[in-house]
Amino acid sequence: SVLARNMGLHMFASASSSQQALDGYRGSNGLFTYALLEALDNNPQADRDKDGKVSIHELGAFAKDRTVLYSIGAGHSQTPVINNFGKDLAVYVIR
Repeated sequence: SVLARNMGLHMFASASSSQQALDGYRGSNGLFTYALLEALDNNPQADRDKDGKVSIHELGAFAKDRTVLYSIGAGHSQTPVINNFGKDLAVYVIR
C-alpha cells in the first residue's frame, strides 16, 4: 500500500463483475479498448482539466464515459471499473 500511494497504482477493468465486455466493436478491439485507444490518439477531449496533458485519471475517466455511451448505443450494458491509488501521472502531452 505504501508503494501504491507513493508511485501510483491504477487498475482498469473493461466491465463490472456482473457484466460481459463487448468484443469486436467497430473492428477487432473490445469496446473499452476502443475507447482507450480513442483517448490515447492525442485527443484533446481527454484533457479534462485543459492543462495540455492527459493524466492516468483523465484517461480512465474519458474511457469509462465513452464506453458507457457507446455501449448504450450498441444496446449493451457495460460500465468499466477504474481504481486509482496514489500519484496521478501524465500519460502524454497534447500536440
